[in-house]
Amino acid sequence: MQKILCYCQVIVALMMMSCERFLDEKMVKSLTVPTTTQDLEALLKATGKINISVMPSLLEIGADDYRVNESGFNNLTEFERRTYTWAVDMDYQLVNMANEWSKSYEIVLIANTVLEYLPKVEGTEIDKKRLRGEALFIRSWCFYNLAQVYCSVYMPNSDNAGLGIPLRVHSDLNVGSSRATVAETYAMIVSDLLEATTLLSTNRTHVTRPDRTASLALLARAYLAMSDYDNALRFSREALQAKDDLMDYNSIKVNDRIPFERFNKEVLYHSTTAFMQVLNPTISYVDPELIGLYKDGDLRKSAFFTLAKEGYFTFKGSYDGTISGSHFVGLTTAELYLILAETLVRGNKVKEGVDVLNNLLKKRCDKNSFIPLSIHDKDEALKEILDERRKELVFRGVRWTDIRRLNLDGRFARTLTRTVAGETFILPPNDPRFVYLIPQDVIHFSGMAQNKR
Repeated sequence: MQKILCYCQVIVALMMMSCERFLDEKMVKSLTVPTTTQDLEALLKATGKINISVMPSLLEIGADDYRVNESGFNNLTEFERRTYTWAVDMDYQLVNMANEWSKSYEIVLIANTVLEYLPKVEGTEIDKKRLRGEALFIRSWCFYNLAQVYCSVYMPNSDNAGLGIPLRVHSDLNVGSSRATVAETYAMIVSDLLEATTLLSTNRTHVTRPDRTASLALLARAYLAMSDYDNALRFSREALQAKDDLMDYNSIKVNDRIPFERFNKEVLYHSTTAFMQVLNPTISYVDPELIGLYKDGDLRKSAFFTLAKEGYFTFKGSYDGTISGSHFVGLTTAELYLILAETLVRGNKVKEGVDVLNNLLKKRCDKNSFIPLSIHDKDEALKEILDERRKELVFRGVRWTDIRRLNLDGRFARTLTRTVAGETFILPPNDPRFVYLIPQDVIHFSGMAQNKR
């Protein structure tokens, strides 16, 4: 046990160095090294480093589901104000660099350490197989979320030769970093997840640790972001065959201050963003356009939102079971229903897709007034499903990705606008600002190319 604690402390120390120098410091030579699978298991159990308040808040800050009034805006940090207004330049403070960039690469470092030491340590082949699957998953999870922030949107029927993210596959801090292409970035995400599905079982330890169903769900999410609807359909269906549990909101106290328990039965993998004040319900309120999408009898309006004194709604419905500027962005069965419904409709199976959507909605609407949707037109069904994605997956880290991919389709492209103190800020479809700048310190230390403006 002492050796495990020592090794974990070493990894933490290395990660602290990486936060300052982006994984380019020299490794200390005389460190305790893992010798058993239990040592490596201890690294993957570090939920405070891997699951809690670690994913980029930029997954949500730029999206259109919330607003900040003038007084709230003036209380934000410079980084938050510039991000909220989609500024051309970004001033990363150290804490923002850690939250938006380095924390994800710290997790990648843990995954790479496990992957490199697994062949060398003592332990059963069963344990080694499972730990390899978990490490591949968490590395893919980080790469996927970073790609939504720092890569151009994946373009179907394109070579996707634009700048991707650094694909760190070594724990050796001496190995420099360079940017892969967008195509290479997504190819690695998919490749690692496909292997993980062959290694992981459906015998879950805890939702802070991935199993095979979580890996299938992330494949479905990744393929949807790539507009690869055939594969998104395939993996969402396969994941739901393994686990299709939904909470019935009729049996939940939707008016409670915190209606949802952390680790509820819909959660496949638990993960939350780093805290950001601009996303805190004490500062922000929900976009009135989004509120207007919820119809009478939709229990999500009461479960997700609270009516504030000023007449605005604030968000309370996190599956993390908390109310703060850190939001749940993990994987759920409900998201799989929506992926399956969308991809079925896109594949001209309109009735089947609408039926899948109804299976979700009947657990979200008042049972005494719910009337199943009956839609036969493909375009109408697709629009309904996309609206339901926005309503169901609010503040789940997917809206920014949805806007980016749907901007490729003129039917659903959106121009985002925000007004602060009488000044209006605009983000038109496919603008370069849909890709965030990499922190300048990272560019300085690594020599990598910066995203264009």
